[in-house]
Amino acid sequence: SASTTISTDITTGGQLSVTGTSTLLGNVVLGSTTPNNVIAIDPKGYLNFTLQGASSSEGTIYGIDANNNGYIRWEPNQQITVVGNGAYTNFAATSSAGSGYGVTAVGDGALNVATYGSSSDMYFTTAIGANALANSLTSGGWNTAVGYSAGASLINGGNNTIIGAKAFYNATSSKNNTAVGTSALYDVTSGLNNIAIGATAGRGITTGSYNTIIGPVTGLAAGLSNNIIIADGSGNQRINVDAAGDVGFGVTSPASSLQVATSTSNATTSVEFGKSGQNKGSCLVLYDAAGNAVYASVAAGASTFTLSTNSCK
Repeated sequence: SASTTISTDITTGGQLSVTGTSTLLGNVVLGSTTPNNVIAIDPKGYLNFTLQGASSSEGTIYGIDANNNGYIRWEPNQQITVVGNGAYTNFAATSSAGSGYGVTAVGDGALNVATYGSSSDMYFTTAIGANALANSLTSGGWNTAVGYSAGASLINGGNNTIIGAKAFYNATSSKNNTAVGTSALYDVTSGLNNIAIGATAGRGITTGSYNTIIGPVTGLAAGLSNNIIIADGSGNQRINVDAAGDVGFGVTSPASSLQVATSTSNATTSVEFGKSGQNKGSCLVLYDAAGNAVYASVAAGASTFTLSTNSCK
């Protein structure tokens, strides 16, 4: 077939068929008689879209059909970017709120159902991953969810940072949480201000708040609150600080301000102060019933403590 060059305006209400190598000069307009929409291939072979939607500040590219299945959408004035089948498609404002601000939804079903009374309810919400924040988010902006079904059940709550597949999965009304790792804080429903780092970290907590958990710790009490737990990679709890501030090494529930124990029952607990070759010794400061400092030390060559009101530091 011969080459075809079109350099004049062509308007058709039916089908335009061009056979062979074709060169189109100027704007190519689809679905409109006004050349605000441009499709072009630049010299590097990139396909460039400048599409206009309902206003000059938004646009949509439908990849499959007009029912929001497989599409890209953006609203520069609202800083909204949407990519994916069913992403941010069922949003609705209950007032003249617009469509939120600073929203990024990437992935099939990401941020799929969102209803809010003011645009600030959806401020700066980011959902990346299939079904991330996919339930019925109605209020609480500044959420970030990255991973398959991350924060998928969240309805009310803001300022949550969720990274990992099914992290924070069951939370419905919760805010100010940080969950990093696959299924981290998976069971939380309404707990607040929790930090969990590690795969399955914080499993078991549902309504508990103000915890910091590092490591794959599971089987925790539903209402556990104000605890700090540090575990090894196998989930064994090594350091625990309870709600009263009591610190336990090797124990999950310290019985005093400081408790040190072995992790097994048939073993000797040992504590060392100082190290071999240290020429200044060790000094332990105790307080009597009146609150006065008493210093305990071991003199060179001695095998017993010396107690004195004079400092051994």
